[in-house]
Amino acid sequence: KLPVMLLFYQEVEKGNLDPQGEYLLKEKDKVLGAGILPGKAAGTTYTYHYLVELMGQYSDNTAFKIMRQVLGDEQIQEMIDKLGMEKTSLQEFTTTPEDIGLFFQKLYQGEIINDEDRDELLQFLTKTAYEDWLPKGIPQGVKIAHKIGKDLGTFSDGGIIFADNPYIIVLMSKDARELEANEALPKISQIIWDYENTSSL
Repeated sequence: KLPVMLLFYQEVEKGNLDPQGEYLLKEKDKVLGAGILPGKAAGTTYTYHYLVELMGQYSDNTAFKIMRQVLGDEQIQEMIDKLGMEKTSLQEFTTTPEDIGLFFQKLYQGEIINDEDRDELLQFLTKTAYEDWLPKGIPQGVKIAHKIGKDLGTFSDGGIIFADNPYIIVLMSKDARELEANEALPKISQIIWDYENTSSL
């Protein structure tokens, strides 16, 4: 979902897409799993901007499907390749911690969209509906912009920890159970937090 969110902002900045353009939700658009749109009535209109917000805050699968259609898979993959995310495929739903880390690095450094849009995108990834993994490993009150991912046997969480010395962390699991991920990911997050905040002393 992250590359789709990014491409939305790039297309808006180029003048190719109106963020307030509206989409009429259809029953066939609805995708089960994460998100709130499956519970909304077909025939309701939503702006593209709001759909992108839902992708960040709720990891909304329906919003993701719609924005893929709006932006086009070929253009999305082209942007992924330009970023240097060599092991990320939209069609195959594959990526790596390194690629997601690269995404957040370039986003944080302001290399891929303007600062205002970057800050908004990061805000959409803050205080999400999924705060059980990375955020549980860091002290309360520390800002974290992150994106979770769930699939059969795979659980991931990656983002930027806005500590005194900000850092990027991406955790991915394979052939795991959700109960294991619920225990392991916060522990790893805490270990890295402790390391990052003692090694610089």
